Amino acid sequence: MHPLPSLPLAVAQAALLLALAPLFTGVSRMIRARMHSRRGPGVLQDYRDIFKLFRRQDVAPGRAGLAFRLAPAVQLSAMLMLA
Repeated sequence: MHPLPSLPLAVAQAALLLALAPLFTGVSRMIRARMHSRRGPGVLQDYRDIFKLFRRQDVAPGRAGLAFRLAPAVQLSAMLMLA
């Protein structure tokens, strides 16, 4: 039986997986566009969309509770734990 990976290695693998996911979806979109004789978006379009979303203003309501504000961080950490 193999030992579990160390925590820094597991975190690095999860971060790499998170960083490469938009690249794989971009390649998939490009392949589908070519199959339909279209040009399609660039491979890096998802990265541009992510950076654009990070620059947007906060849209949380003024009376939003703690659960509303922490939900994205909880979801991201749960997905990284699963990875």
